[in-house]
Amino acid sequence: AQATSAQAYLPVFVRRVHLPSDCSQDVDDMPRRKNVGDLESVDLVYGEVSDDLFWEHTTDALVTKGFCVVEGAVNAALQKQVLEDVDTLREEQRFYQPASEIAEGLLGVEGSARIAELPKFEDESALNEVGDGLKEVDAMMMDYGAMLNQWTDVLGFSASHRSTGFVHEAGLPETSPLLNEQDVSKWLDKFLRHKVMIILFLGPV
Repeated sequence: AQATSAQAYLPVFVRRVHLPSDCSQDVDDMPRRKNVGDLESVDLVYGEVSDDLFWEHTTDALVTKGFCVVEGAVNAALQKQVLEDVDTLREEQRFYQPASEIAEGLLGVEGSARIAELPKFEDESALNEVGDGLKEVDAMMMDYGAMLNQWTDVLGFSASHRSTGFVHEAGLPETSPLLNEQDVSKWLDKFLRHKVMIILFLGPV
């Protein structure tokens, strides 16, 4: 299976949120999450509610339980395009196995058995080279982070910065490579600043 993530200084869907002690009143004052969609495991279905309600419920879920599951953010046509782009990344041998210490900070050693880093989001020409599908989902993650930044007072942190995006391949990893100084230099700042992660599930290979 594959997924993309922008794992951050600060943006986007969530592993864990550390809330300041003085935000409890804000949480209590927020409307409770409504049942949207048919699946019990889904918090929201993309497009079923207004934008204002969507972000209100998203923020509510992040604050109360630390994550939010959204159904239908990536439609079938976009999913097909992204998977074709991912095939190109594989042909260009851009995937690599991270050290187990790094993988554990992402989606785990099986969830991030191999990863491929996308170009920096400011580098539009480089993003064009990875394909229109990956470029679109990368922009989607940027938009989500910008919207979350409007809820700073409730979330207790700013979503003003983000990392590059990564494509993750799930599976049984081979023997993990050793962690080296270059890995530490590349990932330490991300993990120190990481507040929230957005994950777009792209389906099986």
